Amino acid sequence: MGHSAIPSGRLSRGDRLPDTPLAALDGGELVVKPAWQAFGRGRFVIIGLPGAFTPVCTRVHLPGFVAKAPALIASGFDGVVCIAANDPWTLAEWSQRIDPAKTLRFLSDGNLEFGRAAGLATRAPQLFLGECLSRFLIVAKDGFVEKIAVESVVTEVSCTAAVLI
Repeated sequence: MGHSAIPSGRLSRGDRLPDTPLAALDGGELVVKPAWQAFGRGRFVIIGLPGAFTPVCTRVHLPGFVAKAPALIASGFDGVVCIAANDPWTLAEWSQRIDPAKTLRFLSDGNLEFGRAAGLATRAPQLFLGECLSRFLIVAKDGFVEKIAVESVVTEVSCTAAVLI
């Protein structure tokens, strides 16, 4: 698995998504796939979140995407994917609570390889999150960024809200 270098330090429009490992649980088993395999074919909405079970992610940011995912799929997107810097087991538990209909796919960037390679890792020590993902929204087609928005503060949801897709 190669790691794509991001020339500007942060992923931007036209860049290829980094080919770093992401993980999920499938039937209780850990499945690790390179990001390129997850997003290499098709058009996706990718939501990056600082952490599962955190108040802003759980109450403010993700509910809009859970509600809007069926319309996004109907409009031609191949999937709506949430990436968080938590382990796959935590994400599986959180996804059952926040999205019981399984409209979104949840992928773990628990080692922050994707976040760091994309220039989307940040620190939030005041929230005891340590290093985590920035709050971001990416529209990707065939593994390349069509649109990207990144919040300046992890507790804000302005440029990454579901209503903006």
